[in-house]
Amino acid sequence: LLAKNCILRDRSDAELVLQAYQLWGKQSLDHIEGDFALAIWHVDSQHLFCARDPIGNKPFHFHWSGTSLIFASDLHAVIAASDVPEAPNEGVLAEYLADHWLSRTETLWQGVNILDAAHYMEVDARGPRIQEYWSPDLFTELHYAKESDYVEHYRELFADTVRRQSRSQNPISIEVSGGLDSSGIFAMAADLDRQDQLASPGFTGYTLNFAGEPRADEIDYARAVGKHLNLSIEEIEPAYPEFSSYLRAARTYKDIPGLPNLAMSANELAAVQSTNSRVLLDGRGGDEWLGGRAGLYQDDLVERNWSRLFHTLTDDITSDSLVGGIRRLVHAIGVITLPSFAVEQIKKITNRKAATSAQHRWLLQHLHAKLKQRIEKQPTLNAKELRLPGQRHELALLQDAYLIKNHLINERYVAAFGIETRRPYSSKAMIQLSFMLPKHLKHHGGLNKYLHRQALRELLPKEVLSRTTKAKFSVTFDYYTEDLRATLNTGSLSTRHPWISRSYVNRYFEVYDDDAIPYKVPWVLWNLLFCDIIHQNGKSDATS
Repeated sequence: LLAKNCILRDRSDAELVLQAYQLWGKQSLDHIEGDFALAIWHVDSQHLFCARDPIGNKPFHFHWSGTSLIFASDLHAVIAASDVPEAPNEGVLAEYLADHWLSRTETLWQGVNILDAAHYMEVDARGPRIQEYWSPDLFTELHYAKESDYVEHYRELFADTVRRQSRSQNPISIEVSGGLDSSGIFAMAADLDRQDQLASPGFTGYTLNFAGEPRADEIDYARAVGKHLNLSIEEIEPAYPEFSSYLRAARTYKDIPGLPNLAMSANELAAVQSTNSRVLLDGRGGDEWLGGRAGLYQDDLVERNWSRLFHTLTDDITSDSLVGGIRRLVHAIGVITLPSFAVEQIKKITNRKAATSAQHRWLLQHLHAKLKQRIEKQPTLNAKELRLPGQRHELALLQDAYLIKNHLINERYVAAFGIETRRPYSSKAMIQLSFMLPKHLKHHGGLNKYLHRQALRELLPKEVLSRTTKAKFSVTFDYYTEDLRATLNTGSLSTRHPWISRSYVNRYFEVYDDDAIPYKVPWVLWNLLFCDIIHQNGKSDATS
C-alpha cells in the first residue's frame, strides 16, 4: 500500500482493508493475508460490499428481509433483531439430528444464512448477490527431482506461514498438545524466535494435562517437546463446566454451543487471557491438509507411474498386510476404469444406504424425507474438473459442512475470552500446497504426514516424530453422561417437537453404556438436546 502512495491513518486492520479496497476494489480480497469477515458501505452508490475469508475461519451471518440486510458475526445477534422471524429450518434440523452435515450456508433458522467461505456479497435495493472469489488451483503441479527438495519447499512455506500468523503487538500463545501438528507450530515458532524472525515480542506454549486419563493423556509428549526445545510449556488442568452452562449457552446463542471437547480448554483460554495475549495458534487443519492416503493408488494409476505404484503397494503390504494392499489396489483400478457417471451413481447409492443408518432411522418420516431430498440434491463433481482423482478428497474436506460448522462454534467460544484463533495449517497457502503435493509425500512407509515429519525432524523429539497415536477426548463427554440421560428422558421432548422416535434415545445410551465398544461419543444425543433447547424458547433468550 505504501508503495502505491497510499496514506495510512494508522496500521489497524480496518484501515488496511479500506485502503486496499479503495485501491484494488474486489481484487483486494486476493491481497489480504489472514482470516476475515468484512463489510464496507459505499455512501455515494448506497450499496454494501461484504466478504469472508477463503477458508471460512471467521463467521458472517445475515438475514435479508426483502428491504433490509441484518448481519453479524454471531447467529443470535441476527435473530435478536425485531424483524427476523424465528422459524425452524427443518432441513438443517434433520441434518443435525442425523449427524449428516450438508449445508454450509444455512442455519437452524429459516432466512438466517451464512456467507460461504471464499465468497463476497454485494447488497443494494435489489437484494444480495453472492459470488465466489477464490478456489484452489487444481492444475498447478509441484515437481522436484529429489525428496529433499520437497522437504525444503515445505519447511520454507511452513516457516513463512507461522511467521505471518504470529504477527501481534503482544506475545502470542500456542497450543501444544504433544501431537505432530501443534508441536510443529510451537517448534517452528521457537526456531523463528531464535533467528529474530517471529513477528511478535514473544510466545508461550500451553498444554492440557489429562494425567490419569489414558485415552486423552498426551502430557509426556508435550513435556518431551519442551525439553527438546529447552522451553517451558504451561500445563493446565482441563475444564469441566457445569452441565447447566451448556443449556444456557444454547438458549443464548440460538445454536449448538461448544461441546465438552471444546469447553475443556476454558482454563487454558482463561490463562491466555490473563497474560494479555490476544492471539492463539492451534494445530487444527493438520489432520486434513498434511496427510491422508485417499487417492494414493488412483493418482499413481492415472499418471502411469508404475515404479511409484509398486513402492506404494509394497509399503502398504509391509506396514499393513498383503490383503490390505491388494484390496486397495483393486479398488483403485475399479474407480479408475469405471466411467465417471458410474462412480457418481455408486456414490449416490452409498449415500442412500447411509440414509438408513441408525442415526437416520430415528428421524420421523417428514424429517427423514427432507434429509433424503437434501442428500439427492448434492452436486456431483465432474472428473474432468480434477487434475488427479486424489484431489476429490481434498475438495471434499474444503467443502465439509461439519468442519466449517466446527470452525464457527470454536471461533465464537474463543472470542468470548477476547482471543483470536489462528490456524497455520488452514491457511490459503498451506491448503494450495496440499492440492499440489504428490500423495506419496503425505502417506509413505506406513506413516501419515510423512513430509511434515521429514521437514521437522531437527526441531521435534523422536518420540513425537515417530508418533502414530492420537488422543481420544471422549472422556470429556463421559463426565456429563448422566446429566444428558436425565435431561433427554424427561418425556417432554417428543411432545414439544415431532422430530424423532423416542425409543431410539435409549438405544443410543445402550450403545454408549456398552464397555465392549471403545471410544464412543454421543454426538447425536448432544445435537438432539441442543436442538430441543434452542427451539423451546422465544426471542427473550436471544438477548439474555
